[in-house]
Amino acid sequence: MITYKFYEDAAIRLYKSKGYRLVKRNHRGKGYEIDLILQKKKSLKIVEVKASIFESEVIARKFMDKQIKCYNRFLSKLENSHLSTYNLSFDIIIFAKNQPEALLFNIYKIIE
Repeated sequence: MITYKFYEDAAIRLYKSKGYRLVKRNHRGKGYEIDLILQKKKSLKIVEVKASIFESEVIARKFMDKQIKCYNRFLSKLENSHLSTYNLSFDIIIFAKNQPEALLFNIYKIIE
C-alpha cells in the first residue's frame, strides 16, 4: 500500500533536483500543518502534497483558500525571525494517485 509518505518523498526528490534542500517535514503550528519546507539560497518553498484519483484542477481549487490561510499564518510567525528576509513561495503538488508508478503530477504556484 502506498501512503502519503511515498508522495512526499517523491516531491522532495523533485525539489531537490531543482536545487532545494529539505528544511522540515510535517511542520505543525497552531491551526495548520505544512507538508514540506524547502530552502534554496535565500528562498523558502512551502509545499502542500496531495494525491488524488480526481482531476488535479478540482483538488487545487478545493484546497487553495485553505492553503493561503495556512501560508499567511506561517508567514506571520516568520515576521520577527531571521527568515523574514527570505523570499517565500507556496506550491501545491498533486500526484495522480491511480498511477503512482509513473508519478504523474501537477504543481500549482499559489504564492510566488
